[in-house]
Amino acid sequence: MDNYQLIWSVTIGLIIGFVFFLLGILFAKKTNFRIGELWYVHNIRKARKLYQNGFLEESLNEYNQILTNLNEDIWFKESDFLNLAIIQKENRNASECFVFLDKIIDLKAEIPVELKIEFAVLFLNNGYYSEAKKVITYGEHGNDLRWHSILAWVFSKNKNFDRAIKEAEIAFKISSEDDFDSFIRCGIAFQEAGFLKRAHQCYKKCLASENAETLMWALNNIGSICDTRQNECSRNKDFKNSKRYNRVSYNFYLRAFNILDKEKLWQKSMDPSLVLTNLISKATNIEEKTDYIEKALEIAPYSVYLHRQIAWMYYDLEDYKNALKNSQKCYDLNPKDISAIEVLTASYLKNHKIEESIGKAFEAWKIKQDIMNGYLEGYVAEAYEKLDKLSESLKYYKIAIAKGFNQEKNYVYFYKKAINLANRISDFKSSISLCTEALIFLPDNDEIKKLLGISLKASGTSEIYSFNPFPDF
Repeated sequence: MDNYQLIWSVTIGLIIGFVFFLLGILFAKKTNFRIGELWYVHNIRKARKLYQNGFLEESLNEYNQILTNLNEDIWFKESDFLNLAIIQKENRNASECFVFLDKIIDLKAEIPVELKIEFAVLFLNNGYYSEAKKVITYGEHGNDLRWHSILAWVFSKNKNFDRAIKEAEIAFKISSEDDFDSFIRCGIAFQEAGFLKRAHQCYKKCLASENAETLMWALNNIGSICDTRQNECSRNKDFKNSKRYNRVSYNFYLRAFNILDKEKLWQKSMDPSLVLTNLISKATNIEEKTDYIEKALEIAPYSVYLHRQIAWMYYDLEDYKNALKNSQKCYDLNPKDISAIEVLTASYLKNHKIEESIGKAFEAWKIKQDIMNGYLEGYVAEAYEKLDKLSESLKYYKIAIAKGFNQEKNYVYFYKKAINLANRISDFKSSISLCTEALIFLPDNDEIKKLLGISLKASGTSEIYSFNPFPDF
């Protein structure tokens, strides 16, 4: 090869190399060109084929293998995101399901109306209320009975009661006597809006249903109305009726669970977590509670409600480390769930994480200001007491008492804490006032009577140390 041929070969090689370089830049700039898809095209095709043939878990494994190796999903198609959302829906994993639906919404892709309803039901049953609203109001809308009843449910959980009642009324207008699913959803809307009698009428209609799932939800929701009545009685210090409603609600929850267990309803893609956790919350025997939890974990492992009840169980057993562990998991599943934040606040307090406990309570109040049960205020009061901020502590104890609790023993506990604290800071006016207020509702409580005597004596009114505001006539 002479010098001319050598120079010509080098020149041709450089030209060819430059052409390939330009082609590489051109392809790299094209949005439809995915290097990752070339690397993992076999996995993608396999994941899609497995999904189409109904092998959802195997399909999920293939998708996860791609995500693990590439650590990105920007080259997934809209259909892949929908496949993953449906798989997570079938697994009842609400948090992961919404991750993929959110991507579909960002891409402005279509979600079929029937699927939107199913997604919304999953989110509503797991406390993801704003997520349910985002999905159900996105894109194409329906105009049938099922659509209006699901809207009533969604808007009621998002505290838009005017819209919820409007949708419920539309659903009623076009329903027949055997539209039991719609009665259930409209009943929830009425119940959330405070129309308990009308909600009860809706649920009672469903007791005539021959469908096991409908009957189960009707019984469960009647039990939840009894829970609401129990809380109302407790706030009014009517502890006799509070205990009665507690027993009645437990019986309804037990009947609902028996149907769930007998018919194996969770095998029909029905999310049973709310029914299970309602019963667990009412069970008083620890062995019984543990049995229900074991069954619940098998059939609803991603339920926010379930992990919340497990956290409270450990809390009641004074196993505060496991309470914190489970409450953190509950919070991670849904950081907007107020009840999850409540148990996390309580668990932080018992694990001596005082600042974290106060921080979580204020986080809950930012999400929802009108939390009426008083527990968060009680935990904050105890936290401030541990920080020796006694005036702040007493303030929150008073707010907690004013808001009310669901059990008489909780009232006694917080009254005692507040009265003793008022005496510590020599606020005898508050301590005497708290004692007399407590005795109006708890006239037979000897501990409160004794604290009243101590407060009177400490305030300098020793001549009426044995004062009894409720003498026997």
